Amino acid sequence: MKICLVNPTTILRRPIGELAHLLAENGHEVTLAWSQVKRGGWGEGHFDALTRHPRIHILPIWSKEVRFLFWPIPSDINLKSKIKAILEQHEIIHIWAPFYLFPYQLLKKATKKSNVKQAKVVESLDTIQAYSFMFGMAGHSSALDKLMHIMNGILERKI
Repeated sequence: MKICLVNPTTILRRPIGELAHLLAENGHEVTLAWSQVKRGGWGEGHFDALTRHPRIHILPIWSKEVRFLFWPIPSDINLKSKIKAILEQHEIIHIWAPFYLFPYQLLKKATKKSNVKQAKVVESLDTIQAYSFMFGMAGHSSALDKLMHIMNGILERKI
C-alpha cells in the first residue's frame, strides 16, 4: 500500500517517524512529506534515523520558518504539483496537525469533490487545538489564539 505521512514542522515528530518506520518494515511504501528549510535548519533530530529505510521516501516541502513559533511557511515553487502528486499517488494520507499551512492546503485540496481518485485522509493531533492549545501564556489569550480558533472553525466546516 502507498501511504503518505505529512510532517508539518521542520522537526520530525516522533509519532510520524515511528509510524513511517513501522509501516515500511511491514512492506508498505511510505512517502514522508516534510517541511524543510534549506539553510539554518535545526540539524539532525532524534527520530530522523527512523526514516532511513529503503521503503521510506522523503518529499521535501521547502519552507521558511518562523522559528519562535515552530511555524513553517511553504515557499516551495512546486507546492501545487507536490500536493497533486500526493493526492494521486497514495491510497492513504495521514496528516499530523492539519492547522499548519502546508497540511491545511493539502487537506483543502483533498476535500474538493473534483478529485478523481479519492485517497483516504486521516488526521491526528496530540491536543484538541481549538480548546487546549495556546500560543500565549496560560490565562492570557493572544491574537494567534483567536486566529487558531477561527482556522479550526473553518476546518470543521470543510470536513
